[in-house]
Amino acid sequence: MGTDAVLVEVGGYRMIVDPSEVDDDCTIVTELETLRSWDHGERTSEELCADVIAEVSAWIMDPVLFAFGLRSPDWFGRVVGEYGLQRSDWSGLWSVTDADLGQALYEHADEMRHLAHEAGFLLESDDDCGTTWLYAPNWTD
Repeated sequence: MGTDAVLVEVGGYRMIVDPSEVDDDCTIVTELETLRSWDHGERTSEELCADVIAEVSAWIMDPVLFAFGLRSPDWFGRVVGEYGLQRSDWSGLWSVTDADLGQALYEHADEMRHLAHEAGFLLESDDDCGTTWLYAPNWTD
């Protein structure tokens, strides 16, 4: 596992930092490997939500399906169908036109953050830099 980031504790607070930012004031909780990152500026919020749902689903469910000899489904395609996402012919970006389905999509993406955590992953967003990351912690140390 590579170390792309580090989960540290400083003064009772936990934060994710670059390995070069670790100093004597930090207690390292665990090293993190970046599994996926999303630049918010390159997609609509609906597409970001759909990507997060699909990616977290794949990381959690694919090993289970593989153990039973089953193939992984097209997770993104399933999310697109479930929430009625449509690709714009003009921009090529995905969006939801039904407000209720859009709200359900946002709620599902928020639930995936908790599900990822329960499965041992970290899903973090930073609106200041406009990025979301999916990390695999190294809890074995």
